[in-house]
Amino acid sequence: MELVSGSQEKYFDGGFLDEVIAVDTECYDDRAYVPGRESIRARYFKNRDSYIFLYDGGVLAGYISFFPVTEELEREFLKCRTVYDDNIGAEGVADYSFGCPLLIYSIAVKRAYRGTGAAAMLMDGLSDMLDAKAREGRGVRAVYAYAVSGAGEAVLHKRGFSFVGRVGKSRLFVKTLTGCAGGKGRPAP
Repeated sequence: MELVSGSQEKYFDGGFLDEVIAVDTECYDDRAYVPGRESIRARYFKNRDSYIFLYDGGVLAGYISFFPVTEELEREFLKCRTVYDDNIGAEGVADYSFGCPLLIYSIAVKRAYRGTGAAAMLMDGLSDMLDAKAREGRGVRAVYAYAVSGAGEAVLHKRGFSFVGRVGKSRLFVKTLTGCAGGKGRPAP
């Protein structure tokens, strides 16, 4: 299996959106967690460093979606009143800058690839990318994620995320990154 960054030029037309929606449709029984095409497109075009795909040959096995968010949106997360998901518009997406907060929007793996280490590979890919951002002086200080399943919660616990609060069926977690770094060997998502 191969990790591919969504910031590669071949994705700039947004052609991957149908593949992402197909994976989400398979992964999430509750259709409320399947994002709309236009909201994905708006966030992606605001910050293209927001996806890592896992391919098995030419088949999308899974992906992780993430983006830096504004501090205002971070404050709203911490109130635990609303799940921030498809309701995040492009205005909530920030640029990578030193000390910014990041939201893992989704970790989705097709059923056929569960139990293969696919989620760990995606999280490692994110850690590597965050480590590169830190070396550029644009490291994040905190990573937030909502878990909507026991498996998602297990992935976050395994990576050292702490429970923040419950909002409906979702649970919010956070991981603070020391020295604004990601990457293996350091506090990482």
